Amino acid sequence: MPGRVASSDQPPIFERQLRIIPGVTRSNLRMHPSQSPLERARLDYENHLGACRQCDRDRTPCAAAKHLRRIYNNLSRAAERERARHRP
Repeated sequence: MPGRVASSDQPPIFERQLRIIPGVTRSNLRMHPSQSPLERARLDYENHLGACRQCDRDRTPCAAAKHLRRIYNNLSRAAERERARHRP
């Protein structure tokens, strides 16, 4: 709404959106400088499986877990293509 002032007791929109995906917090999103995107994607997927109640209870991945796994798979394929490009 135009002219509406955000309440100071509400967290920023970024933090509110993180609550949509179980197991994801602001601290989880910080990447250590030495971690590759592929390693980070793998860790994000594994951390999600350990933290998500739905994944833990049903033993089947939820939509967020499937999305994280897809990100990991895409990065893995891209890394493999890059390695193949540099082979003699």
